[in-house]
Amino acid sequence: MEDFRFYHLTRHPLEHALPRFLEQVTGKAGLKVYLKCPDASSAETIDCLLWSYDPASFLPHGRVGEGREADQPVLIGWDDRIPENGAQVLVLVEAAALPDPETAGHFRRGAYLFDANRPGMLEAARAAWRAAADLAPVRSYWQQQERGGWAEVREQ
Repeated sequence: MEDFRFYHLTRHPLEHALPRFLEQVTGKAGLKVYLKCPDASSAETIDCLLWSYDPASFLPHGRVGEGREADQPVLIGWDDRIPENGAQVLVLVEAAALPDPETAGHFRRGAYLFDANRPGMLEAARAAWRAAADLAPVRSYWQQQERGGWAEVREQ
């Protein structure tokens, strides 16, 4: 993994920001994603969100175990795996655990989205930040802007 980016949701909750984030990664950047949730229940919730977030839009995706995994631009799961879709980006949500270093090595980039307004998320993100030092040579911190975009925040 080349770099691991932490995205701090400050303006919009995950339910609003995640679909647009994934649209940017898969559409604009043209990369495939493995979206890791903490468990099967949250993976199902995210799956439903991606089907319903915008009636005028469609974000192709699927869940692990539903078939055609290799064809999915966004594959949603809850365990450490080398995804069949050849994902270059690992996206972690809802304080999902970081992968082991061997699994992380199969991805080009990692992204950890967190909403510090939700209980326990800031602490989980801080722990993940420290642990991510073992997964990628570069870590960066991005903060949501007023209109929903992202800006990198560098140490002063």
